[in-house]
Amino acid sequence: MDFDFLRKRVESFQKDLGFEFENTNLLITALSHPSGIRFLERHYNESNQRLEFLGDAVVGLVIAEFFYNYSSDWDEGTLTTRRSLVINGNALSR
Repeated sequence: MDFDFLRKRVESFQKDLGFEFENTNLLITALSHPSGIRFLERHYNESNQRLEFLGDAVVGLVIAEFFYNYSSDWDEGTLTTRRSLVINGNALSR
């Protein structure tokens, strides 16, 4: 697969969606699974894993803030335990 083909597919996706992303390269990164990177050869080599890491941190922060603000009777250990129950992979996939 060449990079021009991918860029055209992303442009088509944006038209179908009715929304144009400001940074097309970031969109391509977000949609790039590590297993597909090898097909892009030297033109593009970043998968969505770094964005996934950042997203996980944001979700953790939002949940932590919610629990902190709405569960004033919970101590740090309870907050940590409850947060981990909400942000683990199984809970998030449901």
